[in-house]
Amino acid sequence: MEWLARFKDHATGAYYKWFRMLTLGWSDGHTFLPLDFTLLSSVKAGLTGMNPGIDKRSCGYKRRKEAFHSAPHLVSELLDRAIASGVSAAYVLMDSWFARVVLATT
Repeated sequence: MEWLARFKDHATGAYYKWFRMLTLGWSDGHTFLPLDFTLLSSVKAGLTGMNPGIDKRSCGYKRRKEAFHSAPHLVSELLDRAIASGVSAAYVLMDSWFARVVLATT
């Protein structure tokens, strides 16, 4: 499986083979609507690499390449894509583990 990496579960101290997912969503305080997401992997802790036969012009290649950026960098990209799509919000909220970024209206 491409991009599979080892990540540490800080609650238990154990390592797992998995992907991290960063989700951008919109909320009014009661509802959460996912708008965009990106999978995160790791170059250092990676167990598998990228398939070299992927067409570099495809969206899939761009998503694969994006997975190796840092979470703070990807947050700004997710926000830029949301703003370019016409989504507006009064606040941007993030959890401390960079699993969810929420655009809030109130």
